[in-house]
Amino acid sequence: MTLSLLGCQGEGGTGTALPDLDPPGSNDRPWDAPINPDKPDNLDGLAPGSGAKPDPSLAISWTTSFLGRPDSADFKAVASDPSGGVVIGGYLGSRQGDFAGLPTSGSALLIRLDATGQVIWAKTFGGSSEDIIFGVAVRTDGSIVAVGDVTSTDGGLPASRGTHDAVALLVSPEGEVIWVKTFGGSDFDGFRAVTLGSDGSILVAGFIDSDDADLGTNPGGGSVVAKLDQDGELIWIKNAVAKGVYFSAITTDGQGNLVVAGSAETSPDSGGALVARLNHNGDPLWVKTFRGDLYDQFHTVAVSPRDGIVVAGELLSDSGELPPSQGGYDAVLANLSLDGEVVWAKTSGGANTSESIWSLAIDAGGGVVAVGWMGPVRADLGPQDGLILRLDRAGSITWEKTLGGSGGAGLAALTAVKDGFVAVGGSASQDGDIPVPAGQTAVFAVKLV
Repeated sequence: MTLSLLGCQGEGGTGTALPDLDPPGSNDRPWDAPINPDKPDNLDGLAPGSGAKPDPSLAISWTTSFLGRPDSADFKAVASDPSGGVVIGGYLGSRQGDFAGLPTSGSALLIRLDATGQVIWAKTFGGSSEDIIFGVAVRTDGSIVAVGDVTSTDGGLPASRGTHDAVALLVSPEGEVIWVKTFGGSDFDGFRAVTLGSDGSILVAGFIDSDDADLGTNPGGGSVVAKLDQDGELIWIKNAVAKGVYFSAITTDGQGNLVVAGSAETSPDSGGALVARLNHNGDPLWVKTFRGDLYDQFHTVAVSPRDGIVVAGELLSDSGELPPSQGGYDAVLANLSLDGEVVWAKTSGGANTSESIWSLAIDAGGGVVAVGWMGPVRADLGPQDGLILRLDRAGSITWEKTLGGSGGAGLAALTAVKDGFVAVGGSASQDGDIPVPAGQTAVFAVKLV
């Protein structure tokens, strides 16, 4: 099976510079002062897992796109592999365009690219209903752990017992399924994120709404964290730290503990962005909820070896514990110590724009690279663009760019690779950085160096 590629440029290309936004500090893009303005911006040393250059600017090294209809595919996650390539997880809605050659069944999508963006393989898993991969992680041997949820009662994955079941699967470096495990009950259950423990275990974050789930029960619904062994067998499962809590991201802190991020319902009409540190058994060491008057949430979390925890997402609240929104959604980023103390917190947005961060990574200097989207405060005022931000260790923005065109684009996930970063997203623009023919859309991976 061969997939045609749009705009694929190899490592030897000159690269494409991204269009500049307004400079940091312009009136429509306020960044609040750091909570700790005296924190030194010392860029000595390297953060493991990223070989990005200290220069804050980034350029496109290569782009690999897959054309289809608006409902053809959606990329949800990306992870680096030991060879310098990446694995992408997501959803396949229809087999149109570049996806026409895939098997006729299954909508859970995995794609493996090499270090130059060339497709090694693309596979689907599941049955005739909606099955989605939301998180991926790659082991040192190149095998892939993917998590998400399944709704199909047919196909190659175990049949869902309710509206959705949580699923974890191990796939060989060649894309063959080694094992599949599903968990759930008669209602809506799913996994949303995965990371790997130093002992080879699999650590997942998700939610259960079923009262009869084999993940345990969560009266009123909410999140769980689970630990699986290397063969997918359940070691332990822990309910969320409180009712109404939903986890969307998970990582480890280098000390055998876990860090999760998401949101918590603080009232019937509001929700706070949440981050928690759990011990190796999944029990809370501390929980921090940033309460606001509307809905705020974190989508992503990473741990810096020197600076602790970095979380990011979006907020609507114009009052609360985080800096206030300037209009619609504002992107929010915060740095906390491993003890849960806030070091700095920043928002990005404006009276006429909305922004959101969906994924971040720690760069070689200990700073942050984050991706998401930005656009008008209302959808009818125009399309959104993919957003890339770079911050130093003190939380000051050092570089920001958009990726897209007149038809709209967005970035959903980011991973650090040996010599830069790879982000994945979607585009509907006939012009700009990821051009798409009229009447089609594209999902894509882009390498930034």
